Amino acid sequence: MKAAVLPPETLCEILSYFSATLTVNRTSSFPWYLGHICTSWRAVFLHQFWTSININWWSHSAGRLYVPWERVLELVQTFLVRTQGRLFTFKFISPFNRDFQTSHSHRTLRTLMDHSDRWAGASLRIYESYLPLLQLVKGRLPHLRALEIRYNVRGVLEPDCPSIDAFHDAPLLEYAYMNQQVPWAINYTTLHTLHIGELVNTALLLDALRQTRCLQELIVSRALADPLLQECTLPVVLPQVKLFAIGSGGAFLLYLVMPALEDFIVYAISNSQPSILEFLSRGHQIRCFTVDKCSSADTCAFLEYMPGLISLSLCYVYPISVMFTHLTHNHHYYGKDGEMTATVGPTIRPVLTGLRTLSITGPLVGNEVIELMEMVGSRLWTTASTSAGVGITPPMEVGIQELSVHLANYEWSHPLVMPVLHTIKERGVKLLVDRDQQDFHVQLAQRSRSFDLYHSKRAGVPWAGASLRIFGSELPLLQLVKGRLPHLRTPWIHGPHHPYIDAFHDASLLEHVYLKRQCLGAIDSAAFRTLHICELSNTALFLDLLRQMHCLQELIVSLVRAATFLPKSMIPVVLPHVKLFAVGGDIPLFPYLAMPALEDFSMYTSCDNHNFHSSALEFLSRHR
Repeated sequence: MKAAVLPPETLCEILSYFSATLTVNRTSSFPWYLGHICTSWRAVFLHQFWTSININWWSHSAGRLYVPWERVLELVQTFLVRTQGRLFTFKFISPFNRDFQTSHSHRTLRTLMDHSDRWAGASLRIYESYLPLLQLVKGRLPHLRALEIRYNVRGVLEPDCPSIDAFHDAPLLEYAYMNQQVPWAINYTTLHTLHIGELVNTALLLDALRQTRCLQELIVSRALADPLLQECTLPVVLPQVKLFAIGSGGAFLLYLVMPALEDFIVYAISNSQPSILEFLSRGHQIRCFTVDKCSSADTCAFLEYMPGLISLSLCYVYPISVMFTHLTHNHHYYGKDGEMTATVGPTIRPVLTGLRTLSITGPLVGNEVIELMEMVGSRLWTTASTSAGVGITPPMEVGIQELSVHLANYEWSHPLVMPVLHTIKERGVKLLVDRDQQDFHVQLAQRSRSFDLYHSKRAGVPWAGASLRIFGSELPLLQLVKGRLPHLRTPWIHGPHHPYIDAFHDASLLEHVYLKRQCLGAIDSAAFRTLHICELSNTALFLDLLRQMHCLQELIVSLVRAATFLPKSMIPVVLPHVKLFAVGGDIPLFPYLAMPALEDFSMYTSCDNHNFHSSALEFLSRHR
């Protein structure tokens, strides 16, 4: 029977689920095999698949570019031919050594600029020598929507630095990131998101904000010391801004008004309390608040201006026990004669009666866990009917519905936290206890736009498989898919060890999983059929993961680097359905595993490792 030929539209839909970013120093990660399936697949792959390219000359100058520099330009030219007049995005990182292959990097950037009329997103990390080149794109950016500029200034920026207007005529620009507040003349009127990495000139920022018309998100990662403006300077009103994040300083807050602000994030602002309080006193209706590395006294003062708060995230707020006391509701009991007979709690006025979601990040000790339980329990207290002759504080509707505790001292405190908080879970509160550190940068990745995902082709479409080769700085972006993976079955994750990411925790259909390290945060392993771990360094975590698996059939551990000390009397983990087991390394796992249905076994290790061999023989004797 002749095989049916899929129409091009169906093939395009299938291929759109694959990563389409060509990284010149990691070309092996590009799915070239999609063009080797058949003629029709190759035609679609060559002409409609390519959308994004990353060019990292910094890795080249540091000796980590695996593609010879002679081929970089060739790859860029190939990419431009394959896009065939369609829009594309790119990242360009100039050499770390400014004199290293400057002519080659300039030539590569100039080649991209010849096609600037097709730029949808541009991310540039450049030095002074590249500024004249940027002028070539002036007036030739009709489709640019996302711009990321990391400009490395030599020394201190002079106040009279001339304006850089290469991107001024981008009529569709919506997202802009600038690592330093240099005088980039861009089209601020169309921006939805403005992200400043380091603010050194308040006047420049205020001038830029006065030009905005539809700004919705403003992020200032770090505000350096800057002389205050004249007292007669009028505040800038941003009527549509809903998310505002600020880190390390906030004197410029005196000049901002955001009447529609709903989401407020602050980070390390110990010396800016007066400015923030003045900002909050202007009547904002904040619904979500995140505070990172701040004192409890300052946090309590901020909460006084957020009576309608629904979601609160406390990251490394010290001492945390003060916050628990502040958030504990007061219970007032009245007798039939109307006189108060008992009072529980340090204050009389309820705090944040509408709070529904609470997230806590940091270490917890025994007393703090008890105080947390008492605080949450007090907010779940239901009031009696006034018609029955009992009068108490204003009735609370539901109280806290979701509680997340992200422990910095997870291994030590988790056995203590869970039993104590179990009573809270029994009362209907959705409880999550893990090691996912919800700091300033993770919060931003979860709740604001970013360059990497701004032009995601498959936004909103369910994933069936995902192949990710990522760096540590890209891990927080994974949090954007948390709770949105109902159909994911096959993730392939090649990245650094990071136990604080739980992006895949709610993917309940996972079947075939590859992990570079043994743990990438919390993951639902109940439905696993195949687990392949490249490097195992924590035996205890690995065994805990295996105990959650009920359907595992294939287990592969390529390299066991180190084993956490475990008692010899420990009961092995029984994997009743495993038929294939492969293991490598010099540290034996065999004493802790039992596989009664094992049929296919492979191992490799140093030839002189007597302990490994004796453990393997003992393991095999249990599986004859």
